[in-house]
Amino acid sequence: MIHKFEEFIFLKQLLDKEDKVIVAVSGGIDSMVLLTMLHHLQYKVVAAHCNYGLRKEEANSEENLVKDYCKQLGITCYVNKIEDQDIIAKSGLGVQEFARNYRYEWFEKLRTQLEFTKIATAHHLDDQLETLLFHLTRGTGLSGIRGIALKKGHLVRPMLCYEKNEIIQIGAELKIPFNTDSSNLTEKYTRNVIRQKLVPVLKSINSKVSIHAQELSEWASFYLSNSGLKTAIECPYLIPYDTILNQTHPIQYLLHLLKPFGFNKYQINDAMSMIYNQNFGKTIVAKTHSIFCNKNGLELVQREKQFNSHLKIDQLPFEGYFNEKFIRIEKTEEPYAFQSQNSLFLGLTELQLPMVLETIQSGDLFSPFGMKGHKTIGNYFTDKKTPHSERNRAIKLRIGEAIAAVIPGTIDNAFAVNAESKLVLKITF
Repeated sequence: MIHKFEEFIFLKQLLDKEDKVIVAVSGGIDSMVLLTMLHHLQYKVVAAHCNYGLRKEEANSEENLVKDYCKQLGITCYVNKIEDQDIIAKSGLGVQEFARNYRYEWFEKLRTQLEFTKIATAHHLDDQLETLLFHLTRGTGLSGIRGIALKKGHLVRPMLCYEKNEIIQIGAELKIPFNTDSSNLTEKYTRNVIRQKLVPVLKSINSKVSIHAQELSEWASFYLSNSGLKTAIECPYLIPYDTILNQTHPIQYLLHLLKPFGFNKYQINDAMSMIYNQNFGKTIVAKTHSIFCNKNGLELVQREKQFNSHLKIDQLPFEGYFNEKFIRIEKTEEPYAFQSQNSLFLGLTELQLPMVLETIQSGDLFSPFGMKGHKTIGNYFTDKKTPHSERNRAIKLRIGEAIAAVIPGTIDNAFAVNAESKLVLKITF
């Protein structure tokens, strides 16, 4: 559960380890768990609690609970208690609307005063579902479907990865104390009716409905803020990690780019997990394309077609195609250059036929020109930082039992041109 929380914060870029965070703590299970989790992950946090004085003893009990728990954790707790109830009536607002405006204004003043960088609230997935349903009942467009934002200015919602039942489970496992706000049980407020009557019915139809509500919210926000986004990319394509993580909605961004190549949201979630866990070298495969998690970013490449495994060359000069790659092999007396972009030179003491062009296999060993010892072709490509789009199309030339050249790439040391070479072969590709 904590790993999920930490991964969510990273992938959504909600907090940095250097952030100083004001945690809005009501005393309910949601905010008490949020405070505990951030404290456990060693964020610099303080608690901020509003006591509106509306429920008298119950409100005072909540305030004392929050202060006592903060003292237990060694966290500073700030309390704003409204002594004059007339200010609520004079505001001309409903109680819930007044309370919301009041606490957010105070949170921001406190953040400025303390020179903190973030304010965190404990909104979760079920809250998101309730909000979308609330907006739908009142009539809404895309703006309303955005629901509760993951982040807005200094405000972040790290608990939007959890459903209510998960939060309750965490609270029970960690023995976190909490109070239940009695005002959440009355059907006086529309949100409570939605929570108590409508949400259970929807969850009985699909238990993941709150997760889908969050996905809908993020898609609405993504399209509203990215109307001019590039709609298509060409393969091969490298998407740098910074580009991904700088997106407000990185999962939607990746799916928008990669869905045309056959990738689904579950595979994109896997790709994001690979980024978080730095699983470099891992691959996600769709029907026609693959994503490689490299050190520099996610690389999109087309999957290999069903190619021939080998092609015998019985005479020289040879000119033809092997697995969509043009190859010419000929004897030459021209000056040779090993670094030529599209040619390699082999030195032989005698001509050995047939030569064989083959697809590269896992574990193929050779001695790359200019290097000591042997290594696999795969490791050679890794050392050279060869893109996977080129690796997939590379082939090898075998003379006898030895790998003489990797195309494109280099030759084996045993086939270097030197004073003992009786003839030189030029490979053009």
